[in-house]
Amino acid sequence: MTITKGHGLALKLMRYGNLDKNTGCAVEAPAACSLFAKLNNTGLRPIRAGYSALEPNAWIRPHFGMTNMQLKFHLGLIVPTTSAMKQCAFFKVGNSTKGWEEGKILFFDDSFEHEVENRCESERVVFQVVFAHPDIADTSELDFS
Repeated sequence: MTITKGHGLALKLMRYGNLDKNTGCAVEAPAACSLFAKLNNTGLRPIRAGYSALEPNAWIRPHFGMTNMQLKFHLGLIVPTTSAMKQCAFFKVGNSTKGWEEGKILFFDDSFEHEVENRCESERVVFQVVFAHPDIADTSELDFS
């Protein structure tokens, strides 16, 4: 992640679709671990998950994932608004710009160029899950980093 302005933080709780019941997500974030386990049982094949926080007035410049073999979702956890209750944290994929909502999911293919901007006065936090693309049978080439 390249942040042009401000700071961001990514905390990865699990990788390679594996959960360690004694460490990692089970200890640090049991609710997230439980959600990841439930998603793993849906057939969606989650690869990794973690939290992403972006401080106020920060911008993650346009970038894209290295493969179209995976999809991502962002669950809005802390989504600030302006004093007039307007959105101030935005996610742009291609020509589409959306704002996060707490408790709502943005689902996207990160092989398309995307960027994030937080114009708010407080940080934005999302729970991010990366899934193997459902149309891809062989996931051996996926980048699990």
